[in-house]
Amino acid sequence: MLNDDKNEKQLSDEVKAFAKLYSEFEAKREEWEEKDYVEELIAKGHPETAEKLKKYRHNIISIGVKKTPEDGIPVGASKIGGLPDLPPDIEYPTMTGYTMRVKGRSETKTCGKSAMHLVMQINLRELAESGADTEGLFPKTGMFYLFWSGEYDYTLFDIDNEYRFVKPDEPELAHINKVIWWDGDMSTLRRTQPSLPYYEEVNDEDNGIFDETCHETMIDFWQEYDYERNAAYEIEDLMDILEDADEYDFVSRDDKIFGIPSGANAPQLGDDQLLLLQLDYSVGCIWELFWIMDKQDFIDRKFDNIQLDADCD
Repeated sequence: MLNDDKNEKQLSDEVKAFAKLYSEFEAKREEWEEKDYVEELIAKGHPETAEKLKKYRHNIISIGVKKTPEDGIPVGASKIGGLPDLPPDIEYPTMTGYTMRVKGRSETKTCGKSAMHLVMQINLRELAESGADTEGLFPKTGMFYLFWSGEYDYTLFDIDNEYRFVKPDEPELAHINKVIWWDGDMSTLRRTQPSLPYYEEVNDEDNGIFDETCHETMIDFWQEYDYERNAAYEIEDLMDILEDADEYDFVSRDDKIFGIPSGANAPQLGDDQLLLLQLDYSVGCIWELFWIMDKQDFIDRKFDNIQLDADCD
């Protein structure tokens, strides 16, 4: 009985903590949605400067907390973390096992085949109805899934890996990320357990476990902007006109799709690349994770070449 009371109190405390987080998020969201420096410049009587700033502006899909129904997260809802809601014709994504030898050493290490973590699933109808994808890059129906093995080195299976030789057991599964776009009967989706353990390399105090860091959370979407920071230096009198603005506020530091990676050591996108996801991670020396791919590949729905990067101390 004592344990039951303790569990109920713990659950109550967690509910209160989430309610506080959600209310704070909603308050901030109103402020974020209103922040459009182009509109601010127009309102202050500087349409020519506003027109110049548009060249530095990038549409982003901001991701935030959505209140979870009392009976739990519905199957097929957009969310970060947790178990995926998969149709029967899609197997739970896995990463191959492999044998590894660090260059210059004789000893080898073997890792078994492992299940991937669900990073994010998007109900594409929810995204379309939000109006956040203003460029219409995502499909309008179906489900979009991003899985991650937990391995940080996206060159792990490259034959030109600078530090180690790696021989995959199943070359067709030699990838650390997997993206799936599925469009079918949503009523067939089922919450799916992994058939294998997660990647053992992340089971240590430095890396942690993805599900312990990114708890299962329903998500919502809204449209926002990132601005290239060099606008502050290249557009005359911009910062004087905006007054309270700071160049570091030009780029959203929150979870987002598209836009400009943010962080002290964030990666730089190439001209033909896009930010598939920026996710707050905060594990060890890692603050943010970034999934990056070629924009044309995204348009063509080719998801076999996704780069993982991180903002590290």
